[in-house]
Amino acid sequence: LDRVETCSAWKKLQEISAEEGLVAIGYERDHAQFSRIHQFAKLCIFTHSAAIYTCPLAMTDGAARLVETLKAKNADLGTETWALLDNAFTHLTDRDPEYFWTSGQWMTERPGGSDVGYTETEAVPQADGSYKLYGFKWFTSATDANMTMTLARVVDSDGSTPPGSRGLSLFFLRVKQDDGSLNCIRIARLK
Repeated sequence: LDRVETCSAWKKLQEISAEEGLVAIGYERDHAQFSRIHQFAKLCIFTHSAAIYTCPLAMTDGAARLVETLKAKNADLGTETWALLDNAFTHLTDRDPEYFWTSGQWMTERPGGSDVGYTETEAVPQADGSYKLYGFKWFTSATDANMTMTLARVVDSDGSTPPGSRGLSLFFLRVKQDDGSLNCIRIARLK
């Protein structure tokens, strides 16, 4: 597959999600420590008529929370990475349907299923400091999302990768390019 098409009703659910702030509410902090409770209450009401759209919203909220947590810990990720993550966070928590992004979480692979310690996807360092990922994700949540968080093993200078879960790194990946085409991603099949 070279593109994923969804029906107009699915797209409308994304618009409603953005406008209602189903992700944003938790990060705007209008209700201080109760903001997440407000967010979850709205999600609970929405879920019964949402055709499972709460799945991409859960992945989106997880990505937003990850970026917020990294920022709170002052993680040393470099200026370019922070620019990417700040931009992503703005999109993930935006109430404007034209700018709102959803996020996937692409972790599962055939060898280990939900045991990510068996991840085979490799991240090859590039001259510009970025990485190219090579692998096959067996299950990808929110395949139609704008971005995803995914696991891979960084390939050392000698071509090896550390085994087990300690050898894993988390990567931010734009699923779609600005023109809407897939970002060097091939979709083998949909379930």
